[in-house]
Amino acid sequence: MLANIKNYHFSDSVRNRNQKPRILKEIVLEEPIRYSKGDPVERWLNDFLCLNPDASPSLINGCPDPKLCQLFLVDRNALFSGHKVAKCFLQKIFCLFATSHYRNSPDDIQLLCDAPSHRILVLISPFSLSVGFLPDILCTLHICYEGQLCKFFVQKNLLKGKDVSGDLIPWVVSKNFIDPSFSELSGIRIIRIATHPDIQNMGYGTRAIRLLKKFSDRKKGLKNLPKFKKKNRDKQSLVSKTSAILINLDSKGFLNLDYIGVSFGLSISLFCFWKKSGFKVFFIHSNSKNIPNGQNSIMLKPCLGREKEVLKWFDIYRKEFLKKFINLLGCEFRTISSNLVLKIFENINLEKETFCL
Repeated sequence: MLANIKNYHFSDSVRNRNQKPRILKEIVLEEPIRYSKGDPVERWLNDFLCLNPDASPSLINGCPDPKLCQLFLVDRNALFSGHKVAKCFLQKIFCLFATSHYRNSPDDIQLLCDAPSHRILVLISPFSLSVGFLPDILCTLHICYEGQLCKFFVQKNLLKGKDVSGDLIPWVVSKNFIDPSFSELSGIRIIRIATHPDIQNMGYGTRAIRLLKKFSDRKKGLKNLPKFKKKNRDKQSLVSKTSAILINLDSKGFLNLDYIGVSFGLSISLFCFWKKSGFKVFFIHSNSKNIPNGQNSIMLKPCLGREKEVLKWFDIYRKEFLKKFINLLGCEFRTISSNLVLKIFENINLEKETFCL
């Protein structure tokens, strides 16, 4: 291990004139620990697993108006088809996740590739269709579908105290409020949202959330698109028929959703962001010892057109959360700042509750 050691001498002539000067040593690591500098194996491994932090994509079209940007669904069959354009597009998506300080691992690629309930959406700048052209990715969303669980199955596991993986929001809400019927509702959980580092705090993340809510609030769905027959078709022909990476959300059918939710480590900046998008807090984890980012919180947003079903549990859960939150402010929640507490009280305003977007 090679390192540069620099000595800095500090003398305190006022207090300790007779003592020797203090020496501060600065050690800088110049040689990599696992691989040698410029190792081809490390470069290949980072490119293969999309974990290269130096490949941050640059914006070609600059900063367009967020109102002109559109949200598209990424076709996973085309994204993992092995095409050069698809590989470059996949690298751009994971570079945004890496630069947004998310905990990335090779398991994330496998999850997005194989998990049936996970989806990727990208907010892109206005572009004209051309072969081999990749538009700028301004913001990307990693979502998953949750809910529609059997009430008796959830009740049975809650009584036994078993923790079941998957469907985070239905299990946490059902366990916290002792109501297994919540698991029967269907919703979308936003797992990750990442904006390009050069255009953060400019409204692109809010635009992506607004378009996602607009898509989930549609009351009328379109007719099913024609499907290709599998008779006498090989695998390559099927891939060629579904080679479009971006799918317009207007061509997708109707989703019968009850809510959109998100779970994140509680902080005043993240809380204000989701509060601005119309989300309401329902749960804050009281034990933060095993959580690196502090208290883990859950915020929900009911879908438009589902007010009659949502009103049965929406206000009831928030009232119960408010009682618990006030009682725990002196113990488990004493580390929360006063500004954040006021923001939470402002978010739990039951008198002026509306379902307008």
